[in-house]
Amino acid sequence: MSLYPRMYLVDKEWISILSLISNKINVRKSSNLTPTDVIYLRFCKMRLNESFRILGHEFGISSKNVGIFFRMNLEFVAYHFKELIIWPSIDTVKKNMPVSFRKNYAGVSCIIDCLEIEIEKPSNPVHQALTWSQYKKCNTLKYLLAVTPYGLISFISIGIGGRATDEMVVSNSGFLDLFVPGTFVMADRGFKKIEPYVLQRKCKFVRPPSVSEGVALSKEQVVESRKIAGLRNHVERAISRIREFSFLAPHVRLDSNLIKYCDSVMYCVCGLLNVRGPLIK
Repeated sequence: MSLYPRMYLVDKEWISILSLISNKINVRKSSNLTPTDVIYLRFCKMRLNESFRILGHEFGISSKNVGIFFRMNLEFVAYHFKELIIWPSIDTVKKNMPVSFRKNYAGVSCIIDCLEIEIEKPSNPVHQALTWSQYKKCNTLKYLLAVTPYGLISFISIGIGGRATDEMVVSNSGFLDLFVPGTFVMADRGFKKIEPYVLQRKCKFVRPPSVSEGVALSKEQVVESRKIAGLRNHVERAISRIREFSFLAPHVRLDSNLIKYCDSVMYCVCGLLNVRGPLIK
């Protein structure tokens, strides 16, 4: 391992948290790797999505052992990183509200969007149908992401087949159960079908005005749409940070043997990003 240092992949903010996690991992004594090595190996796979063969060369072990170490205790590690994904109180959000939100959208608690990750085409015809994304024109896993106005990832769902609509992802993810009366949710107009679910919980849904066929938006509606679009960039920036990890790239075409680990990787990545430098400056 000393011959192949890969710590240049690790942001300074992450070193301490990765060291803490490594203390919770047990590695068999016959292995050439330390718990810290295993954490960095796993991190390299998430960040670069290099093959197990290449990682084996870099860490001085066989590709088979790389696969074993990558999968080993991954759910356990993901559990600890998931604890860094926090749904803050309304008061906490208001205390940290960026200036850009304060005038017109001071009540917004989170901004939501979906992201999709291409996967290898399943051999099972039913699974093919359930994961086919009409939007991406490929088989995908779909996730719901919520970000606070100041850039904290406050929710990430489990992955669901790309065939699911945004409405289905929101209503089946447990996201709505986090709401308390007075919660404001900001989203794109593509989420307009979830508005009734939000209103049922005595919360407010903020989205750009809908466009009717043959009817132009008024000047006020155009201005409002632009304001919301500008503020929604915060969730787009968060998604861009997630995409820096090649394992979760939009067209990674994730190997079928690794699909079941995608949720755990997503939790690890989102947890790490929450201890990174601020998204909003």
